[in-house]
Amino acid sequence: MCRLFALTSEDPVSPMLAIKALDVMKEGHDGSGMGLLLQDLGGPFEEMKDAPILSGIFSEAGIRRLDLFMMDQGFLTKYKISLKVPKKPVEGIPKRDLYLIRAYELPEGWDNLDQEDISNRLMMLRLKIREMGEEKKDMIVFSFWPDTIMIKEIGDPMQLAEHLGLDR
Repeated sequence: MCRLFALTSEDPVSPMLAIKALDVMKEGHDGSGMGLLLQDLGGPFEEMKDAPILSGIFSEAGIRRLDLFMMDQGFLTKYKISLKVPKKPVEGIPKRDLYLIRAYELPEGWDNLDQEDISNRLMMLRLKIREMGEEKKDMIVFSFWPDTIMIKEIGDPMQLAEHLGLDR
């Protein structure tokens, strides 16, 4: 069964507020997972509103392939967060290598493009990275968009939040 919760705030807040709200509705939750969409980001992302942010799950080999691909496309990493999962597995949560959140500088020459063209190019790159991941099962891309982070996973939301260290 699906549980939804939306939270808006003038000031940045911890994603744990939304997770705790989902936990209140836990009765009947089937452990199918959660999706956490974060926008209008604060902290280090506050100064990078136009930088596309890639978020997803990657194996070590997938990260190496991603790095080569993004460099070939002219993207340079501006900022990154890696959510490393504990070695001890949690029942009901798939074992993953790394949840990656990476902000990129736009490639040289994109400065002269209009917003619609940039948006189309970002969408096509996201689809290409998704295709690459499906091919070798080493990348799952959730989003590649400015001022947006998406985290999705299977399992109980509170266990997932603890597992991923979202309270940090």
